[in-house]
Amino acid sequence: FNEVVVRDVSLRAPDGSPVLSADKVGAGLSMHRLLRDRRLVFTYAEIMGLDGHITQQKKGGPLNIQFLIDAFKPKDRRKPPTKFDLVINNIVLRKCRVTFDRMWMPRKKGRVIDFNHLVVSDIAADLRFPVLRNEDFDIDLRRLAFTEASGLKIDKISGKFHISPDRLSVAGLDVEMPGSSIQLSDINLEIDGFKNIGKQLLSRPLRLVVPTISVTPGDFAAFLPALARYRQRVLLSADLLLDSGNLSVESLNVDSEPGMHLRMRGMVNGITGPREDISVMFPLLDLKITSAAVHSVLDDFVTLKPDVEAVIRRCGDISVNASVEASGATVGFDGDLEVAQGATHIEAVYHKQSARHFIKARINTPGFELGQLLDKADVGRLATNADIDLEIQGRDVDGSANIEISQLGYKGYNYTGIIADVIKTGHSVSGEIHASDPNLDFDISGSGALAGAASRLDISADIRTLNMSPFKLPHR
Repeated sequence: FNEVVVRDVSLRAPDGSPVLSADKVGAGLSMHRLLRDRRLVFTYAEIMGLDGHITQQKKGGPLNIQFLIDAFKPKDRRKPPTKFDLVINNIVLRKCRVTFDRMWMPRKKGRVIDFNHLVVSDIAADLRFPVLRNEDFDIDLRRLAFTEASGLKIDKISGKFHISPDRLSVAGLDVEMPGSSIQLSDINLEIDGFKNIGKQLLSRPLRLVVPTISVTPGDFAAFLPALARYRQRVLLSADLLLDSGNLSVESLNVDSEPGMHLRMRGMVNGITGPREDISVMFPLLDLKITSAAVHSVLDDFVTLKPDVEAVIRRCGDISVNASVEASGATVGFDGDLEVAQGATHIEAVYHKQSARHFIKARINTPGFELGQLLDKADVGRLATNADIDLEIQGRDVDGSANIEISQLGYKGYNYTGIIADVIKTGHSVSGEIHASDPNLDFDISGSGALAGAASRLDISADIRTLNMSPFKLPHR
């Protein structure tokens, strides 16, 4: 006698509601090891056709399986738990299904994962427990596969796991999905018992190295439905270090079809604290997107005004090489943006304070085909330096702008030497424009108030040269 098989198993909660049923439950015991070593060694355990239901009727209330949890609790908490030392050589699960429902929570609409209402089916697993003691577990997970009602499908999870009071480890972790293959480096964490395990894990250095893996974003549409159309392959690699709530991104590389390449290096501080205390510093952000990738994103993921979309499509290949910083409600950008029409250097800081938005930027381009970008045949090349300092609240915009134009093409003629300064505070506005081009030589200054019907504007001008022929105005 070394095997037990039970068929058509069912279990109900004390109120009579179904908890689980199974077509077949079986287990085998090595009598030889029991008699020789006085140790329980199960040669196999199998569960076929399991159908389990876990529910919670109200917030903070017990689960319907609480009676099972209570059955395994020690009757006398003052006594140490009963010692056990088992080996289970092979556990097989096939055609299993488990549901979980918080009955007091509404269901999410659409095919999106709902952690308050889970339906996990087609569960198949092969695993073994070479060590199974009170506080010492070795788990050899050879395969775990399942499908969730949201469409999330896991073809295989495998790996070796160790849990003991002094160490947690994961080795050979492999996750296979319909279009993704994910492998992670081994993880080893030294701990001091299981008390306050969460705080311990956050305070221990953890390095995670992701070799080049292949991911299809559409596999994760259950978490973000917009990804459902993204079936292109993405190659990803990373070297990350989490230490004391700070994440060091030693490297992050993403390459995606039909043509997106991202390289990042930097630091995210305070990720375990309040959201407002999180800060980001990425001295390297190198992004290249081909025209084909831009069109793919616009076609599948983004809905914009037609004129805005047309401008983006005309950009062609896009390249960004920058450093980025963010802290609280402040974001800083310092880098180069290059598109088919030319390159621009941008230094900008954005800050939000309540309903007010502050933007301070310096923009420089040695030569940019503005007319090509805007699809304006009369407009040509633009070379400019601009300093902008704005405060925006609703529709009100205050601030200043200083713009130096060293080249502006219009109807085949390149204007040079144009400088404009504008200041707006409340309803008051003032400014100056200076031009020193052979066909456009003047100084204009003005001030006034923008107040609807009561608006006024006082202008003084010193016009030395104003040759209109380059404008090619029509004759009447």
